[in-house]
Amino acid sequence: MDIVVTTPAGSSATSAADHFTYQSTPAVLAVHPNSARTPAATVVTITGSNFVGASRVSFGSVAATAVVVNSASSITATARQDSGNGRRQGDDAVGHQFSEPSDHFTYS
Repeated sequence: MDIVVTTPAGSSATSAADHFTYQSTPAVLAVHPNSARTPAATVVTITGSNFVGASRVSFGSVAATAVVVNSASSITATARQDSGNGRRQGDDAVGHQFSEPSDHFTYS
């Protein structure tokens, strides 16, 4: 979208330099594996969309370790053994939190 500044003297011309784009909120489509046995930490692949710039992944309230944004549609993260049961959550680069029905992970 073009940004236009208007003053009593007139409005700015539009150009390629004045474009603004909203970032889409991340969405989770699948978590694999979606369960693991304690006490081992588990590497989990999260599949979805709009992951570029993701800054955090958590399992319930426990932050994941070794978070790697592989692409706009894939993240790998290690669920710590003390994660318990919960929904995978995260923050994108601009601070939007995301959590989806398809994102459950369970330690047993």
